[in-house]
Amino acid sequence: MEAADFPYVSCNFYSEADGIRSENVLDSYEVFELGGVSVAIIGITTGLDVFIDGHSHTTLPMEEVTDEEGNTVILTQTDSYLDAVGQLTIAADGTITTELLTAEDLSGLTPDPEVKALEDAWISEINAQLGQVIGYAEVTLDNYDTEGNRLVRKQ
Repeated sequence: MEAADFPYVSCNFYSEADGIRSENVLDSYEVFELGGVSVAIIGITTGLDVFIDGHSHTTLPMEEVTDEEGNTVILTQTDSYLDAVGQLTIAADGTITTELLTAEDLSGLTPDPEVKALEDAWISEINAQLGQVIGYAEVTLDNYDTEGNRLVRKQ
């Protein structure tokens, strides 16, 4: 599994069938050499406190649900197509809340200059690679018909 610049580790995230534990899904630990010192990071996955879902096509600003053991878990669902972004806030007293932020909510934010420079460089590099015409269609490839109905998965 590789989606970050660091390994995912968990000693208690495992496959299970018919109530019988099988192999771990991830490595249990990772050892790093830092300045001549070996440092081990051991991953332990717990019953989650919050889950923000970004691809269920459902909008749910914040709802308390319970996990298999009866613990409260805050569930938030952000719909689809970046209609909203889930924001998690942990107050000083440990209270956890979530909310959905729309493009309108985020429009007044000023980007961090260093992050913006990285983003611009990345977009420029990608545009140079993906901006090349490699084919052409004589017809318009649209996702909606004249009445505004989505065509994906219909034709």
